[in-house]
Amino acid sequence: MSLRASSLWKPILILSVLVQLSNSQLVPWNQDKFVVSFWVDPIVPAADFPSQYATIRAANFTMLLGGFGATDPMSVSAQVKACDQAGLGCLVADCDGCPDAASKAGSSFWGLQVRDEPSVADFSALAQQLASFKSAYPDKLGFINLLPNYASPAQLGAPTYGAYVDAFILTVKPQILCVDHYPNFLADEQTGNASMSGYRENLSVLRERSLQAGIGFWNFFNTMPFGSHTDPSEAQIRWQVFTSLAYGAKGVLYFCYWTPKGSEFIKGGAIMMPVDTIDNYVRGPHYFHAQRINSVLVNYGAVLLRANSTAVYLVDGSSDPKAVLASSPVESIGDTPWSGGAAWDEAYLIGEFRLEDSRTALVVHNHRFDSNLWPTIVFRNASAVVLEVDRSSGEIVPVQDCSPGMPGLQLDLAAGDGRVLILE
Repeated sequence: MSLRASSLWKPILILSVLVQLSNSQLVPWNQDKFVVSFWVDPIVPAADFPSQYATIRAANFTMLLGGFGATDPMSVSAQVKACDQAGLGCLVADCDGCPDAASKAGSSFWGLQVRDEPSVADFSALAQQLASFKSAYPDKLGFINLLPNYASPAQLGAPTYGAYVDAFILTVKPQILCVDHYPNFLADEQTGNASMSGYRENLSVLRERSLQAGIGFWNFFNTMPFGSHTDPSEAQIRWQVFTSLAYGAKGVLYFCYWTPKGSEFIKGGAIMMPVDTIDNYVRGPHYFHAQRINSVLVNYGAVLLRANSTAVYLVDGSSDPKAVLASSPVESIGDTPWSGGAAWDEAYLIGEFRLEDSRTALVVHNHRFDSNLWPTIVFRNASAVVLEVDRSSGEIVPVQDCSPGMPGLQLDLAAGDGRVLILE
């Protein structure tokens, strides 16, 4: 997704923004499953949609985001029918006659991809377009993806990233928030907001605004080499997915599924990648990475879809873990005692949620992509019954203690991985 230049910001009083955000709840889209999707759907003849979409579903994706492989009413109709057959939801391209064709083609029509990476100058027109679409298709989603927090003020059309997202919510009245952020796994001081800390900060803004507005949020993350981005490992892909999950995302989207053509993506390396010739697309290594990760994600996501995010805690060597966790159900977490300073090389991200039945859920994430961790976790309520979401089945079962011969609860967390616990 390319960054676009935009016009200058027209100021909005910050106090007025906050008051309006807190006083007006938007009408959310009725999302009935955790979204696992991607950018760039297969660019193939419509006759090949059924086989290609079966391959997508076999990797445990739940939704196809259109816009590339079907761009006219006839191909969009074929796309929705193929998604019906594969068991995928579908957001179709914004083309003349496409929503009508999609609505008549099948039940997998979830909505319309309206716009990617708008600036503030685009918001008024998008508000009208979205209102018109929702009037015609009130139960469908009008999907708009926002710029990341490493876009410049000129690109955003706003002085700060928070002001950009606030203006979008107030003007466009979206049904869901979404952003694309592709962290560079280099040292933060080298990369600014296009970094791991910038990724957290971007998710934090969307989490805060989505809770204020009463809608969910999704985000795109990177899964291929391009520009200054190296080819992410499976652990780095997991790191992005579980960080999003800990912050309360209701959907994650891979960039990219079908390797785009062009000089910017000349290396290839997306989930489906060209081999030998530029038109011979095969399942690359990331297909199998995504398949494994998604098999767990859909089970965790099903439990967390209706949960409310209540807090996020970053526990690392930059601060005293006990102080960070002072208001958390977790009293301490770690493999080795924390003695102060950055020498403590463990890092955990804990997302706290309230489930519909008022129980507490925790996403416990190994926030290092380069090493496995085996922490002991101590809960503030020593008598709490600890359950977990089974990675394979999605059932809620007694928590698995990975070192039953040791005191306390031990969790085996692979690099970038996480587990979902439930406290009773």
